[in-house]
Amino acid sequence: TMGQINAGDKVSETSQNGNPAHRRRQSFTYVRELGSGAFGIVSLGVMDGKEVAYKTLKNVHDDEQFNCMIKEMNTMSNLKPHPNLANLLGVCTEEMEQRQIYLILEYCSLGDLKTFFMKHRDQFTKCIKKVPGYIASDLNANLLKYWSLCIAKGLEYLTSQLVMHGDLAIRNVLLDKNKTAKIGDFGLAKSISYYNLGNLSLVWTISRTMIRLESIMSSEDKF
Repeated sequence: TMGQINAGDKVSETSQNGNPAHRRRQSFTYVRELGSGAFGIVSLGVMDGKEVAYKTLKNVHDDEQFNCMIKEMNTMSNLKPHPNLANLLGVCTEEMEQRQIYLILEYCSLGDLKTFFMKHRDQFTKCIKKVPGYIASDLNANLLKYWSLCIAKGLEYLTSQLVMHGDLAIRNVLLDKNKTAKIGDFGLAKSISYYNLGNLSLVWTISRTMIRLESIMSSEDKF
């Protein structure tokens, strides 16, 4: 596949075709852990004098985790930089023989949208409802609309690339320092370019996704 990154590719500090470059392990440094999920650990690092986030495997001996990371790496490697995606900046596969992979990503300093919203929920509510004594701020209805637009634009781009995210939830949307929303966590993303539109497999995949989204909206990600 065009832009796909393989373990045996020559390590280079530059990209020849607009895809994320291979990076040497010594080219980025560890600062602190940012968080972890089911499969990976995300850490804050510094590369080329700038803060980045990088994702590694939680358990290198787990085949499911390893294969999921490989798929995420190859999916993101085929995407061009977009203002509403947490873009892949580079990859490091020097430790592939030890089954460790590093995905170097944009650092979104305000964290995930779910945590940010819940932290500032009272301020949003008071501002939107104009509760007496509220203090005007940018945490208002316009910001919620802006986030919706950011997510829609990110999904529009993914659709144009025939990529289905597979796990879109506000916990997987990140905020940069300017409060711009960026879709992240492509561990369950799928390419739909190989499906025939009349194929039952595609219908099944979309049905499962819709059921999952309805479940999410009615539970943990409901505002």
